Amino acid sequence: MVPSIAYARAHHLAKRAVERELAAQGRRAPFAEIIALAQAYRAAHQEELLAQAAEAVKTSPWHSMMADREVRELEREQADTSGHRRQPAGADLSLNQVGAKGALKRLNFSVQLLRFLALAAY
Repeated sequence: MVPSIAYARAHHLAKRAVERELAAQGRRAPFAEIIALAQAYRAAHQEELLAQAAEAVKTSPWHSMMADREVRELEREQADTSGHRRQPAGADLSLNQVGAKGALKRLNFSVQLLRFLALAAY
């Protein structure tokens, strides 16, 4: 499966190639023409562009993060359609744990407030 971010990256690469070619010719073209030329370029060089895009997805932290996110979302959708219901976050906590977490949050806030007041005193 090729992540959709790779297709978007391939389209971007095709558009950049067309823009470079037009610049080399010293031509300026309207946006609609650039997009039409990019689609034709992408159709003619699809395998090459997808290979470059797949490499970019592997090497770029941002692109790989987006691909990982897409995989997780697809897994969630498949789990939801298979009849398994996920429990909401925190559904497995007991009342004592919730109370302790609330106390920890208040304690954390108090510590931060004291630190702020200590810094403001100087």
